[in-house]
Amino acid sequence: MMQSRSMDKTRVLLGIYGSRALNDRWRIGGELGIAQGAHDRDITASVTMRCTW
Repeated sequence: MMQSRSMDKTRVLLGIYGSRALNDRWRIGGELGIAQGAHDRDITASVTMRCTW
């Protein structure tokens, strides 16, 4: 027997990103995102450190 499921529609998407140079070689950045549906909520976050030479 097969049951059908209705998919939630995403109502709200919010994202923010920031980055800052620590010195000539190092940079740090971060990102935060939120997706809100009728019955669920997804939260994502990340931090990045970058070294250039």
